[in-house]
Amino acid sequence: MTFCIALRLARAERSIERVVALVGRRGFEVVGVDAVLDGQGRHFVVKLTLESERSADVLLRQLGRLAEVEDVGYGDRPRRIPR
Repeated sequence: MTFCIALRLARAERSIERVVALVGRRGFEVVGVDAVLDGQGRHFVVKLTLESERSADVLLRQLGRLAEVEDVGYGDRPRRIPR
Protein backbone atom coordinates (compact mmCIF):
# COMPACT_ATOMS: atom_id res chain seq x y z
CA MET A 1 0.00 0.00 0.00
CA THR A 2 1.30 3.48 -0.85
CA PHE A 3 0.37 6.56 1.15
CA CYS A 4 1.62 10.05 1.93
CA ILE A 5 2.28 11.76 5.23
CA ALA A 6 3.12 15.40 5.82
CA LEU A 7 5.17 16.90 8.64
CA ARG A 8 6.25 20.31 9.83
CA LEU A 9 9.61 20.18 11.58
CA ALA A 10 11.56 22.78 13.50
CA ARG A 11 14.65 23.66 11.51
CA ALA A 12 17.29 21.73 13.43
CA GLU A 13 20.46 19.91 12.51
CA ARG A 14 19.68 16.45 11.07
CA SER A 15 15.92 16.71 11.75
CA ILE A 16 14.92 15.33 8.34
CA GLU A 17 17.47 12.55 8.70
CA ARG A 18 16.01 11.52 12.08
CA VAL A 19 12.50 11.35 10.60
CA VAL A 20 13.56 9.21 7.63
CA ALA A 21 15.59 6.90 9.91
CA LEU A 22 12.59 6.36 12.22
CA VAL A 23 10.33 5.60 9.26
CA GLY A 24 12.79 2.98 8.00
CA ARG A 25 13.28 1.37 11.42
CA ARG A 26 9.50 0.95 11.72
CA GLY A 27 9.33 -1.08 8.50
CA PHE A 28 8.15 1.56 6.03
CA GLU A 29 9.91 2.08 2.72
CA VAL A 30 10.43 5.70 1.68
CA VAL A 31 9.70 6.02 -2.04
CA GLY A 32 9.53 9.83 -2.18
CA VAL A 33 10.61 12.87 -0.18
CA ASP A 34 9.74 16.51 -0.77
CA ALA A 35 11.14 19.01 1.75
CA VAL A 36 11.10 22.81 1.64
CA LEU A 37 11.64 25.60 4.14
CA ASP A 38 8.59 27.62 5.06
CA GLY A 39 8.42 31.32 4.16
CA GLN A 40 10.09 32.38 7.41
CA GLY A 41 12.89 29.82 7.20
CA ARG A 42 12.16 28.40 10.66
CA HIS A 43 10.47 25.12 9.71
CA PHE A 44 10.77 22.38 7.14
CA VAL A 45 7.56 21.21 5.49
CA VAL A 46 8.18 17.59 4.52
CA LYS A 47 5.99 15.26 2.46
CA LEU A 48 6.92 11.57 2.50
CA THR A 49 5.54 8.94 0.15
CA LEU A 50 5.75 5.56 1.84
CA GLU A 51 5.06 1.93 1.00
CA SER A 52 4.14 -0.70 3.55
CA GLU A 53 1.51 -3.25 4.44
CA ARG A 54 1.55 -1.85 7.99
CA SER A 55 -0.88 0.72 9.30
CA ALA A 56 0.62 4.20 9.51
CA ASP A 57 -1.37 5.20 12.61
CA VAL A 58 1.33 3.99 15.01
CA LEU A 59 4.03 5.58 12.83
CA LEU A 60 2.28 8.96 13.01
CA ARG A 61 2.15 8.76 16.80
CA GLN A 62 5.84 7.84 16.96
CA LEU A 63 6.82 10.68 14.64
CA GLY A 64 4.78 13.06 16.76
CA ARG A 65 6.95 12.18 19.76
CA LEU A 66 10.12 13.50 18.11
CA ALA A 67 10.99 16.86 19.66
CA GLU A 68 11.37 18.69 16.35
CA VAL A 69 8.07 17.44 14.84
CA GLU A 70 5.40 20.12 15.34
CA ASP A 71 2.68 18.84 13.01
CA VAL A 72 2.08 15.48 11.32
CA GLY A 73 -0.78 13.95 9.35
CA TYR A 74 -1.92 11.97 6.33
CA GLY A 75 -1.92 13.53 2.88
CA ASP A 76 -0.47 16.90 1.91
CA ARG A 77 -1.15 18.93 5.04
CA PRO A 78 0.29 18.30 8.49
CA ARG A 79 -2.02 18.72 11.47
CA ARG A 80 -1.16 20.18 14.87
CA ILE A 81 -0.05 17.61 17.43
CA PRO A 82 -1.73 17.98 20.81
CA ARG A 83 0.95 17.98 23.52
